[in-house]
Amino acid sequence: MAKYELMEPFTAIRGKLGKNCQGPVFHKRALTGKLYTNHMHNPYTGEASEGQRTVRNNFKTAMENVETVLADNALKAAAIERFKAQSKYKYLRNFIFVEELKKLQ
Repeated sequence: MAKYELMEPFTAIRGKLGKNCQGPVFHKRALTGKLYTNHMHNPYTGEASEGQRTVRNNFKTAMENVETVLADNALKAAAIERFKAQSKYKYLRNFIFVEELKKLQ
């Protein structure tokens, strides 16, 4: 497991936050010197905004379109040709998902 050092403000309160902490707990990795958070306490549970609903709907629609493309042999063959012509994406499903998501935006 990687060793880490806590930043100065967090060394005084480590282990005292409990379940009611309202913010993330940050750690600084000694090896890389980068900050990261290990978890968020009490995530937002309110109503989703219009933008969040749009993103969720686009994601769901793109996933449905991916399944449609993979089920149709002609569409799948065309997608495989486009997939082989690129080098950015490693998996066909991810490549098709990005294509479908771009169509929705």
